[in-house]
Amino acid sequence: MGLSRAFQRALSLNGYLVDTLPDSKEVLANHAKNEYDLILMDTEMPGPYGYEACAELRQHYAQVRVIGMSSRGEFQQQWMAAGAVHFLEKPFSLSLLESTIKKYLTKSL
Repeated sequence: MGLSRAFQRALSLNGYLVDTLPDSKEVLANHAKNEYDLILMDTEMPGPYGYEACAELRQHYAQVRVIGMSSRGEFQQQWMAAGAVHFLEKPFSLSLLESTIKKYLTKSL
């Protein structure tokens, strides 16, 4: 579920501040405090599905950028309908993850 520890460590070493949260309810609560620049969220998290949390985030924060992830490609439609800016099907490479992150961190909405 979510990003592997190796990916988290690699992103941290490349200068990204990475918060790892245990469930979608924590994502919703923490975004209210931190207003993250970009959120990477798995589909099958404890609590509401990730794309349901994405839709809730988009209702309250129109500018939030969420990248949805799943090992099941059939969830892509739900993510995009919920307002995600991108969908990544697992497994994916660190280089694809980094290029996707850079794309959305340098793009203004």
